[in-house]
Amino acid sequence: MKANLLILAILLFLNGCSRNQEPVITTSQIRCSGFENPVGTDNLPDFSWISESEGNDKSQSAYRIIVSKNNKITSKKEEVIWNTGKIKSDVSAWIPYQGPPLQAGEDYTWRVRVWDEHNNPSPWSETGTFVTGLFEKSDWSDARWIGYEDIPDSLLLVPGVHGSGDNLGKIAEKRSVVPYFRQQFSLGKEIKKAYVFISGLGHYELFLNGEKIGDHFLSPGWSDYRKTCFYNSFDVTKKLKKGSNCAGVIVGNGFYNINRERYRKLVIAYGAPKMIMKLQINYVDGTSDIIISDDGWKTAPSPVTFSSIYGGEDYDARMDQEGWNKPGFNDEKWKKALLVKEPSGSLVPEKDFAVKVMENIDPKKIDYRNNSYVYDFEQNASGIIKVRIKGKSGQEVQFIPGELLGEDSLPSQKASGEPYLFKYVLKGENEEIWMPRFSYYGFRYVRVKGAVPMDSPNPGNLPVIS
Repeated sequence: MKANLLILAILLFLNGCSRNQEPVITTSQIRCSGFENPVGTDNLPDFSWISESEGNDKSQSAYRIIVSKNNKITSKKEEVIWNTGKIKSDVSAWIPYQGPPLQAGEDYTWRVRVWDEHNNPSPWSETGTFVTGLFEKSDWSDARWIGYEDIPDSLLLVPGVHGSGDNLGKIAEKRSVVPYFRQQFSLGKEIKKAYVFISGLGHYELFLNGEKIGDHFLSPGWSDYRKTCFYNSFDVTKKLKKGSNCAGVIVGNGFYNINRERYRKLVIAYGAPKMIMKLQINYVDGTSDIIISDDGWKTAPSPVTFSSIYGGEDYDARMDQEGWNKPGFNDEKWKKALLVKEPSGSLVPEKDFAVKVMENIDPKKIDYRNNSYVYDFEQNASGIIKVRIKGKSGQEVQFIPGELLGEDSLPSQKASGEPYLFKYVLKGENEEIWMPRFSYYGFRYVRVKGAVPMDSPNPGNLPVIS
């Protein structure tokens, strides 16, 4: 009898061990609206995850999502915003939020657990976060669209015209100023969280205390600005400090304003470059501040003297203003920003993945052909150049990209649109580094006019590319 009981006990123990060793279903790669911990969602975010197990034949049979506010995940009813309860479903992607209305510009947290086909629950997932964007015009706290100049209605061209547009008279003929904007402000309390919401049409770059915010290129994305204007959102908590701070913005034309000066396959003029911004600062003591774009900002022409999404970009480094986007800069010679005509399109968060610089390609060969130097990257790509160069103030260098070589062994733009070029005028102080901001082109080769590679013959004392 004792032997039988011992055998039974051993069998029960082994059976328990077998159950404990059964593969457990888990969740990973949790995403809100397709992103990991996004900033600037719309008012109806969605949730996704991957259900996985080390064993075979495991599947999700149910899920439960909890959304909470103020970085707290808890079972207390007063802190939970939305609790789905156990939902029988094998769906694990794009599950829409269906709780009470979310507040604009607020922090939320969420997590999920799932059940397998035998109704065994997973552990709770890692805690994800998301920050809502601005849903209504009122959420922008009276922020205004500002510009350096405005284009008269008589010279606007919407919708655009495909082709050269050479029969348009004065419409879309003028170069628009690519402006700098700046606003200095002071903060006197310990910062808990800070978020910025910004749009610049056509494209913009934002700086706080001299540091570029985000790694986007050509943001925001192109749209029909009569219907939709995208804005971007960033967590800038670590970019601000007690005391004096400065916001700086540069805005290029993009697809918002394409003039007729160089290559174009579309001519369009919604207006001159403009921007709108709201900086929301929440303090540790529970109070908050906002900084908005208005006519209290200052503006001046930037060194980008020409900007065209199709035609290229020119930069005059003699117009550089060191520290323009930092506190303490003397902007007495700058003028007040204009309150310009608002786009008719609604401001909505940009939900696509941003365009970014994904790879750096060094030139593989440099050849001297027909009195020019040709750089060969041995890779055709959509991109821009980045150049290190040294020379005298006022010297001009042109960079002409192309996908193919013509009969003259120089880069040809016949297949990709011409004329397109990057032009740089030197400041003449030490080595200078330049990379275009608001244009791109498909190319493998770059012809250089007005400069020579380092260690090359230079009887004309031209700028030297290092």
